[in-house]
Amino acid sequence: MLSKWLKKNITHVKLLLLILLAAFLTIGVECPPPPPGEEKVPESEAKPFSIFIFKHSNPNTTVREAEFFAEKGYPCEVYRTVDNDYMVALGGYTTQEEADSILNSIPDSLFAPNANPYVGQNSGFLGVIYSKTPPDQGNEAFQLGDYCIPVYNTGNYNDATEFAEDIFEKGFYTEIYETGPNDFTVTIGAFVTLAEAEFKLREAIFEGVAPRGSEIASRAAYGTRLYPQ
Repeated sequence: MLSKWLKKNITHVKLLLLILLAAFLTIGVECPPPPPGEEKVPESEAKPFSIFIFKHSNPNTTVREAEFFAEKGYPCEVYRTVDNDYMVALGGYTTQEEADSILNSIPDSLFAPNANPYVGQNSGFLGVIYSKTPPDQGNEAFQLGDYCIPVYNTGNYNDATEFAEDIFEKGFYTEIYETGPNDFTVTIGAFVTLAEAEFKLREAIFEGVAPRGSEIASRAAYGTRLYPQ
């Protein structure tokens, strides 16, 4: 019975299969979101050229290298590559000529030993784990983002100051807030992005600066900032 029906309606069956196939091919495939704490790289970049200066399998190592160049005034990003390494990049820049000019102006002494910096397009990466633009590049929130990490609480301001200065000497930007009468909280950072705050939280715990179980907080939730003045 079924075979007779198929023979009789073969034209209609073929047409139905073609319609189903066409509908399937026009359905967009949704890409999975980037891992938590990592921003997806935009497909369209206004400044598509970067100076690639350092690649490593350890994200901590690459972020430290990026922070070094950020302190020198260069806009920096750390990309996650398709082979799960991490690449430090300066930029971006609108044209390759602009990027080449910046690269030629950077003293060789700033680069890591055996570094081979080059200019290329900042596309084809899986995500960004770190991004920082100096204030003179048009990002006034560079130093005063809203994310911070509370790491110490005390009723003695001198004690808080000593703790904050000790952390600062270890390479962490610190602040002290008066969170109540005779109540002072020491925080790390004023991070612009949550991804940067999460990275610094892991580093602070690893370095023994922040206790395990520390969480990211909003600077806006605290009271008067007493330090730095």
